[in-house]
Amino acid sequence: MITIKRIMKTFILIICFQVSMIGQNSNIELSPYIETSVDGIPVEAHQVLLNKMGEILTQNGIIKGVNSSIILTCNTTVSNEVITSTAPTLFVYELQATFYIGNGIDGTLYSSYPTTLKGTGTTKAKAYIDAFKAIRSNDKNLQNFLDSSKTKILNYYNTKCSTILAEVNSLESLQKYDEALYKLTSIPDASKCFAQAKQKMSSVYQKSIDNDCKLKMSNATNIWSANPNEYGANEVANILATINPNSNCFTLAKQLGTKVEKKMNDIDNREFKIRYEQEVGLEKDRIQAVKEIGKAYGNGQPQNINYNTKYWW
Repeated sequence: MITIKRIMKTFILIICFQVSMIGQNSNIELSPYIETSVDGIPVEAHQVLLNKMGEILTQNGIIKGVNSSIILTCNTTVSNEVITSTAPTLFVYELQATFYIGNGIDGTLYSSYPTTLKGTGTTKAKAYIDAFKAIRSNDKNLQNFLDSSKTKILNYYNTKCSTILAEVNSLESLQKYDEALYKLTSIPDASKCFAQAKQKMSSVYQKSIDNDCKLKMSNATNIWSANPNEYGANEVANILATINPNSNCFTLAKQLGTKVEKKMNDIDNREFKIRYEQEVGLEKDRIQAVKEIGKAYGNGQPQNINYNTKYWW
């Protein structure tokens, strides 16, 4: 006989399992990618396929990255082609499309998923676009493919942790702090490597905002020295407003700001007030600030990495 106590225990186990799975799926990042040398996919259809792959990732709890080590890509072959004699002429294609997830840097393929797509258009490109637009991001087989890949992705970060952190240390020594933060924030928080990455984030983040403050203070000081007037004051105010209050030179920034405010108030007897960035206090706020720096770095990079997908199809 099933007791209430037994039902409750089962319910709790299910909830725990679901929470565990949510944790394992979090913060995984992949970049959509199309190999330009692949024959068959018209160039005009590339962006539609890239957008669709990005949609597939985001709607299945995966971060759409830029220049990530792990990529989602696709290749197609034509299994059936019909060109009608109607006016206008229609191109009808049946495509065998295969999606691949793997490490585009070292060339390791993790998983693949084949599917059939159909598209119709007045040109070959439009038929391909029609086929790609019909891909459903909530397709169960596609979701299973993504889920199986997530485990292998986490294993990659677990086994390559020391290598990734060594790369971060190298970037840090070269004062490439934003790139270092981009690498650190690309590590999924469900991986065993994340605890070490989180510790490293704090020191690199501090160096990043300190360096940023130093550069901005130099720029602001030079501008004010050359233009101790309303124009210079406004330029200085715009710069100081972007300096992180947690940086080590923020006190100097406020001193310069006070100097500028006093000068402007003396000139025309009206209040001139510089507004500063709000201080980041809580740990979760700092982590979010770190992620924003990493994201900004990634978004600013040219998307021209030549990934190694040579033996994937």
